Amino acid sequence: MQTVHGLGPTLALQVCEHLGFSKAIRLGDVTAAELRKIHAFVEQNYYVEGELKKIVATDIERLKRIRCYRGLKHLGEVGPVEHIKRKGKAKTKPGVKIVKQKTKVIGGVNSSKDS
Repeated sequence: MQTVHGLGPTLALQVCEHLGFSKAIRLGDVTAAELRKIHAFVEQNYYVEGELKKIVATDIERLKRIRCYRGLKHLGEVGPVEHIKRKGKAKTKPGVKIVKQKTKVIGGVNSSKDS
């Protein structure tokens, strides 16, 4: 059951316990009637597959729109979203960087040259 997006080990065990199946059951060993029963239960009680992906995508878009810290991380302006090595793997978004310009001293004495 864990091949379905949104059903991990914990939810798979909960579904098996609720429907009265053994914990070690494989989807290949399930009959068509049992499979329909599982499908109906999961569709009725949990968000899975495309519906779950839509919910997650809208949540991320909302974070980006309100420009909160996590939203900026998803935009790539601050850094990695979660627990990624920063130095080699996750770089910030490429683009125009704000660089401090050096100021020229006009008519001043440059102490680095001794001539």
